[in-house]
Amino acid sequence: MPLVQQDWERAFVQILRKYVAEKKKKQNGSSLRLIAQKLDLSVGALSEILREKRRISRERARKILELLPLSERENKYLLSLMGYPVSFERSVMPPETVKNILHWVDQSILGYFEFENLAVSASELALRLASTPKKMQKKINLFLRQGLLQKRPDGGIFRAKDRNWSTRETLSPPLRRQLYQDRLQLSALAIEKLPPEYQSLTHLTYAGSEKQLARLSEEVIKLCDRILLEADVGPKDKLMNLIVHAFPIDFSLADKEIDSAKTKPV
Repeated sequence: MPLVQQDWERAFVQILRKYVAEKKKKQNGSSLRLIAQKLDLSVGALSEILREKRRISRERARKILELLPLSERENKYLLSLMGYPVSFERSVMPPETVKNILHWVDQSILGYFEFENLAVSASELALRLASTPKKMQKKINLFLRQGLLQKRPDGGIFRAKDRNWSTRETLSPPLRRQLYQDRLQLSALAIEKLPPEYQSLTHLTYAGSEKQLARLSEEVIKLCDRILLEADVGPKDKLMNLIVHAFPIDFSLADKEIDSAKTKPV
């Protein structure tokens, strides 16, 4: 019976099996003993780990990961499963680019180009997003010019993922409101059109503080990073949307904002 029990252990063993298989194929049947030496393991230990007959500590697994030719996202995904804190460096998105991707349709166009086995065309996007091929092609051309989409040598188009963007610094209050309203309209559309089994809604009302709200915002960013890492290594068959909207239930704040605007010098 396999000893591997935790998610990170299963994911680690899968990555290790893939590495060993590729190593043997590339090096004309490289022996398990040579591979074990490169990973600083005994051949017996490596064999038992691959057959899930031996468990391995998080710290030992982390050191082995450093020796494997993994992408940044693969490495961070496994580290996140192990419980290690991970984060991405984010580049500030230019204001003009932000304005062009505020609408949920724009985000959806970019998202569909992440599917490796889906032939995406302007006509296909128009059908899925209730638009016209002409409008979809115009958006595709715009995103290609801005570098949000890229072309392969064979002419295929894919979403550029070499950067992790941040829009916090470039979203003015009016644009931020526009973004929030757009996402809530998308949620309303989903509630109206999609069967309940395709949706997940969790609601929480609690007594807290403004400082807790700020900390919650940081935790949500970490959660989004984790979701993106999870999506990178898992199968993709649907374009998903996640909205976390946290706010104080105190609508007298709206009156205070109006009063503040009235007292500002012209």
